[in-house]
Amino acid sequence: MSDYNAPPCLESPEHSIAALQYISGFGCHSYWNLLEAINGIETLFSLPLDYLLPQFPSRARKQFRELYQGREKSDCWQQYLMDVEKLQPLNASLVTHIDARYPSLLSNIHNAPPILYVRGEVNLLSEEQIAFVGSRRPTPTGKETAFEFSSELSRRGLVVTSGLAAGIDGEAHRGALSAGGSTIAVMGTGIDSVYPKGHKVLADQILATGGALVTEFLPGTPPLASHFPRRNRLISGMSLGVVVVEAAVKSGSLITAHYAVEQNREVFAVPGSIRSALSRGCHQLLKQGATMVESPEDVLNGLCGWHCPSVAIPEQLIEGTSLPELSNDEKCLWGSLGFEGASIDTLVNRSRLPVAQVLSALMTLEIKGMAAQTGSGYQRLI
Repeated sequence: MSDYNAPPCLESPEHSIAALQYISGFGCHSYWNLLEAINGIETLFSLPLDYLLPQFPSRARKQFRELYQGREKSDCWQQYLMDVEKLQPLNASLVTHIDARYPSLLSNIHNAPPILYVRGEVNLLSEEQIAFVGSRRPTPTGKETAFEFSSELSRRGLVVTSGLAAGIDGEAHRGALSAGGSTIAVMGTGIDSVYPKGHKVLADQILATGGALVTEFLPGTPPLASHFPRRNRLISGMSLGVVVVEAAVKSGSLITAHYAVEQNREVFAVPGSIRSALSRGCHQLLKQGATMVESPEDVLNGLCGWHCPSVAIPEQLIEGTSLPELSNDEKCLWGSLGFEGASIDTLVNRSRLPVAQVLSALMTLEIKGMAAQTGSGYQRLI
């Protein structure tokens, strides 16, 4: 893999963690119990086998014994090496929970995955994210809502995270891409396959524009139904909040929302028609205390601990200049202006403010004599 150019070695904590994932019947819960018992993965192969075996589920003990005694000759290690070789052409990264790049929000959830496989921009996993979930067969209105919300939230500086599924997931990813933003697709398969296959082009677009594909599942893992609820806890776990757009009462979207509640994340639900089955899941969430949202601004206002990034005004532009008092929007927009003309669309992209706020701030800056409209757009006067 791209991050481990040296030959894999079982004595390396990162590779030890990876090798353990190839033991059948040894899941996240078992891993964290083991780690607590041995006080850190670094001690694993220095402890007596008789002490370690009881820390493993009974069905996993035979394979661990083989790994412990056979080391690099064991089947688990050999399978791991084969997968490393397969993933090299994909330029995939292996990120364990002890890696500094492992997302801090995810590390705090119950039974966090010990290891992540990532294609694309690994550092994006630690950026502030907003998740989108919803129906795989949404209405045209649902598609438009997911696209418009994700596009605007992406412009405002949030990474859009979803599950690469058909329907709302796909529209959320496309909305972020349309705004020139970043998006993360959390997969229910191995990192070497895309599901549904029809989203291969979308996955390629995500990677080509600085986004990321991520999964906890081993390479070669097929899209089994039981994998997607597990995937959903990652979608919510990496995000500040989850936006639910069109969901039936019994759906994976509500599973994600419930994970979000358990993980102390914000849950936002878009209301719909009382006559639509696809609205009932959202309405149920609203009855249970989710925040009703009718616009991207509602989502931003409901996110605790997040502030819209603004364009800082360089000190060299202020030095020796007496500036009128400015609001945050005006400061943000003035920092986005240059002495050459810029269009409204350009200013929206630079400032990450909604069009209405850009127009309002421009009007105020013109009144204060700080900006003016020219034939080529808007420019700064001071």
